Amino acid sequence: MDELIISVFYKVDNFCKEFNCYLENNSLPKNNGEVSLKLNSSLSLSEIMTICIVFHLSGYRTFKQYYIQFISKWYKNFFPHLVSYNRFVELMPNAALPTTFFVYSQRGTQRN
Repeated sequence: MDELIISVFYKVDNFCKEFNCYLENNSLPKNNGEVSLKLNSSLSLSEIMTICIVFHLSGYRTFKQYYIQFISKWYKNFFPHLVSYNRFVELMPNAALPTTFFVYSQRGTQRN
């Protein structure tokens, strides 16, 4: 499972760098003229997306059980700024669109 998490994070993080660059160059600016894609969280978008994607590959039936009994217990060292389950659920909608684009960009590629 360690290799899976690392592999998914590596691909997601590279995707997020390109995605953020694309959005910064192609989004309409806010009132102050800047485009802000930062989350108000200690977790990065890449970390949130990785946790969500690995859940679907994990075999757990519920996300809550997966997050509390698996990620929080065994993989906290992979995500040193891990937030509570409730806070993570609040952050998940921010990752929905980028995750959709990531999964779409990966179609037809094989897992290593």
